[in-house]
Amino acid sequence: MVKLLMTWDIKAGREQEYFEFMVREWVPGLQRLGIDPTDAWYTQHGRSPQILSGGTTRDVAPCVK
Repeated sequence: MVKLLMTWDIKAGREQEYFEFMVREWVPGLQRLGIDPTDAWYTQHGRSPQILSGGTTRDVAPCVK
């Protein structure tokens, strides 16, 4: 099993578009690649990336195109 961790920041003023994109495109896209989303964290204060998201897959090969 492989755990994928991803981090990023949301562009200021684009929060609503971001959340719509995540629900409609990002999560389904990960699932099509064979990655099961497992967790998502939001950093409200501090100097860390605003979003930390994780997912798992049985094998990396189907995810690499």
